[in-house]
Amino acid sequence: MGSTQDELRTFERYYDPMTKVISMPKDEFKPEPRGLGYCLYRSIQRNSNKIAQVDSWTNESYTYGEYLEKCVRTAMALQCEGVTSEDVVMSCSYNHLNSSVPFVATHFIGATSSATDPSQSKEDIAYLLKLVNPKVIFVCKEAEDKMTEAMVECNSKAKLVVYGETSFESCVAPKLGEENFKPYETKDLNETCIILFSSGTTGLPKGITLSHKFALYHAHSTMFPPGTGFASLYWSTSTICTLSYIVYGKRRVNLRHFDANTLWEIIDKHEIDAMFMAPSDFIRLMRKKPENRTTFIKTICIGGSGICKDFLEEAKMKLPTTKVLFGYGLSELYSVFCPINHKSGSVGIPYKGKSYKIVDIETGDNVGFNQTGELCVKTEWVSNGYYRQDSSSVWDDEGYLKTGDVVYYDEDFCFYVVDRIKEMFKYRSWHIVPAKIETIILKHPGIDLCGVVGIPHPEDDCHALAVVQLREGSDLSPEEIKEFVERQVDDRHKLRAGVRIMDKLPLTPSAKIRRRDLVTMYVNGEI
Repeated sequence: MGSTQDELRTFERYYDPMTKVISMPKDEFKPEPRGLGYCLYRSIQRNSNKIAQVDSWTNESYTYGEYLEKCVRTAMALQCEGVTSEDVVMSCSYNHLNSSVPFVATHFIGATSSATDPSQSKEDIAYLLKLVNPKVIFVCKEAEDKMTEAMVECNSKAKLVVYGETSFESCVAPKLGEENFKPYETKDLNETCIILFSSGTTGLPKGITLSHKFALYHAHSTMFPPGTGFASLYWSTSTICTLSYIVYGKRRVNLRHFDANTLWEIIDKHEIDAMFMAPSDFIRLMRKKPENRTTFIKTICIGGSGICKDFLEEAKMKLPTTKVLFGYGLSELYSVFCPINHKSGSVGIPYKGKSYKIVDIETGDNVGFNQTGELCVKTEWVSNGYYRQDSSSVWDDEGYLKTGDVVYYDEDFCFYVVDRIKEMFKYRSWHIVPAKIETIILKHPGIDLCGVVGIPHPEDDCHALAVVQLREGSDLSPEEIKEFVERQVDDRHKLRAGVRIMDKLPLTPSAKIRRRDLVTMYVNGEI
């Protein structure tokens, strides 16, 4: 896969050598002026005879016509609970045939949707509940107890609806006057309709607000709506892909969890033609690929974190009839580059409707070809900012969103991600915030100072490593510290790279831990 030099060099016309800014042509997409809920309602109506949802193993399914019925009834049930366009409705569920029904119903009445993930800890869920204060929460049976405890902890007064229980069945039961239901029509496409969550470097998640305009644009511009998904609506990719399924009238095959062996069987069974995957999942999928098996998959797009270039090339050889694309995005912008027709190792080429610049981290000056700096992007298809929080520092004086990622582009305008400015890292595509683990470690009376960093791992993105400085007289061992931490954290926050003890941690002049030095010393075997 790749493009000719002439094809790539067409971007020269959009590049200003003086300002070193790439300004792409305007995207002429015209979003439905009546908003997301209206668009979803009409799309489902239009595709009423097509299959909407399929259970991956039982083959149970229903049409878009039946989907519309469920969503309208749930929307009316929410209205009976007093939910208005001023309220937030939250979900916390694994994927199943009805998991997206409340999400769509929420937009039918103009309320704002949000989601947590059932695997999150009670403490994390409680914080998110307190942040957005939902009026109604839809939860899967497996997470009901944890959600109930989280609601008590943050004093939430939300109504709890449990999938598979009477509370949910009453939502989808027939409603008087449902044939006369009309979807909400917004008067302002910039109105927030979705809140996603993203961890910040302080250790506290932020609510990323997405507008009707943002959601409509990305729902329509998704190049390859995947045929299946195993991530919950907590993830931005799952949220946007769910919208894309509906907009394009595509069948969705529901999986509760990722399992490599199971997925190969489902791909064949349901003739899945497109998928979006995290790198760690893709690696596992390829390692479980049956020998000499051909596949229905036309496109696999990988994103969320980095992946080894050599492994990517090897995977393309194993899947000769499949386009294997590596993309880059963030919740505030969703997709940032076009992942088609670019060089191996690159995350893509510029998209229409966006302007790009690379800013030197030290000087603040724009830099050009093959020079690294922070990626900054300007577009009208961008987040509204952070929910109930000052977002001014996210944009620069020219209206560019600062991504926090260090990148560069080559002479053919192919972009490459080098590193993250942010201190957090990822484990199996989950954001891991060092401050969260460090806070726990520092509670131990025998520890004076600690720094947690991510050590690159070929399958899991990164493993957490703790480097600690003991208090005078302390004789703690690495094993004792590790056990102390792992008694208090969920699985993804475990110290898989272990614990190292130093006499003195490397500090900056402002007394901040030099985290990159810790990673370098670990890799070089110095600690």
